Amino acid sequence: MYLGEDSKDYQFLSVLARALDDFSSLAVDAYNSRSPYYATGDSLDVLCTVVGITRRPAEYAEAVITVTGTDDTVIPAGSKVVGEDGITWSTTEDCTIASETGTVGVIRDEPGEVQLTEGFIDSIYDPIPGWTEVENFTVGTVGEDTESDTALRLRMLRALSSRPNTTYTSIQDSLAVLDDVTRVIVKTNDTSSTDEYSIPAHTINAVVEGGDADEIAKTIFNAKSPGIGTNGAVEKTIMDSYGNSTVIKFDRPTMSKVLPTIVGTVYNAQIDIPALKESIQNAIMEYINSFDIGDSLTINRLYAVIYSSVTASGFAVTNVTAAKGSGSAQTTEITCGWKERLYIDQISDIDVSGIVSA
Repeated sequence: MYLGEDSKDYQFLSVLARALDDFSSLAVDAYNSRSPYYATGDSLDVLCTVVGITRRPAEYAEAVITVTGTDDTVIPAGSKVVGEDGITWSTTEDCTIASETGTVGVIRDEPGEVQLTEGFIDSIYDPIPGWTEVENFTVGTVGEDTESDTALRLRMLRALSSRPNTTYTSIQDSLAVLDDVTRVIVKTNDTSSTDEYSIPAHTINAVVEGGDADEIAKTIFNAKSPGIGTNGAVEKTIMDSYGNSTVIKFDRPTMSKVLPTIVGTVYNAQIDIPALKESIQNAIMEYINSFDIGDSLTINRLYAVIYSSVTASGFAVTNVTAAKGSGSAQTTEITCGWKERLYIDQISDIDVSGIVSA
């Protein structure tokens, strides 16, 4: 029998094999959709409802723009401007130009995360007589993409692991799956005296970034064991089903801005230095903003972050330092308290003026 690719027998057998393969894949997907480890998309969304969580939706980015034009020109709410990526933004309220300028808030017309920088919004989409220029000088909020399957699956598994017991790790997992909660750390002191973290005896101390304070307090109340105290600067009163009130305490993290400074030399004349600087800034900002509560910064690790963001050869880093807030520049490490989180507010906080051509 001849089974070359141009034969009818080969083509007929190929159709049968493809049909069997598609059916097998469908059967495997249907089986895996019932497991939180393998389910994806809508199947994972359905499984998550069993533990009371839903996929976090995409959020719209917001910014503040400065408009320029003729005095007394009114820019009505809903007027559109355009960012560098071609996506439009709408003004949130009316704005009247005075002294040839004015400021107004805008919200992106499409949800999702966008890397906002000063000057990102630079074009007028809806022409209005008397309105000549627009530019954003305030970065604002960058928006959020729809929660990925990986992130949702992790929250679901945390929710499942938090149900059977009341250990401090299960309390931490219970808090982590709450809406808008981005970071959580819980420490417990089961001794009879105040510990090294200043937590009183037989007390837990939760540090929660994001989320609704009332929901956080209610979750701690339901998850902790009876007789265990709570510690923190935020206080909320929770009523149980019998009308008894309990004060639940927790903390918000102390946010400490990091200001890195990069010095380097570009030896390759083909390298676009402004693009190189922006790539380095974005990589460092992403790296530091991924830190958890209590994570310290080892400055030497920034070298690897910088070089991983540079694709072309002919660039060398000569010095990297970083300061915490208004503190002095450090060359080795920026330490972080256990209730503290290091972050970078915007890429302009990363000084790359020291990167020059040879």
